[in-house]
Amino acid sequence: MLTQEVLDAAAADPGSPAWTAIRKAQAGVPLLLPWLARTAAGFDSRDRDGIVVLAGVLVVEATNEERETHRAEIARLKAFAAELLPTVSDDEDYVILRQAMLALDGDEVWGTWLDALNAGEIDVPCPECDEPLLYALTDDTIEPGLSSPLATQLHTEALQAGRSALAETLTHLFGQVTCPECATRFGLGDQVS
Repeated sequence: MLTQEVLDAAAADPGSPAWTAIRKAQAGVPLLLPWLARTAAGFDSRDRDGIVVLAGVLVVEATNEERETHRAEIARLKAFAAELLPTVSDDEDYVILRQAMLALDGDEVWGTWLDALNAGEIDVPCPECDEPLLYALTDDTIEPGLSSPLATQLHTEALQAGRSALAETLTHLFGQVTCPECATRFGLGDQVS
């Protein structure tokens, strides 16, 4: 259970061990989203990354009613994430932050699964025979593609951010594969969705 002492310690220092207790507590949207938005506003922009990532996790798990109630806080946290995105130094941090932004938009699928880009693989069942399939995103059996408007948007953003390797990996995440068991052709990203 979170105490006011823990929240105060975290709000006073972005490096405080209290943040670990907050992440583990998963106290829920009603308590934490307004507090996270206020706390992030008091931090330097470079210290907001963990806050917006935690907020993304909370929003993905929130009910529609909770999202509506905290719409202003969610918008503020998303704006903080958008400010941070151009400043991250590596592709992994970029993906984590972009996933948080999708979560803050209410995208329950890609707000949870985009970090498959960092894992370098995706595990999906075949839509026809339900065979569990694991694909490395570098697998040459994947036909690159961009199977949705979101895929195209993410790809364009990665290219504009100068992240060509990430943009290429996105074409694999949203590419086409053929099930080795039943020969059904399907989109990896479509099957995740």
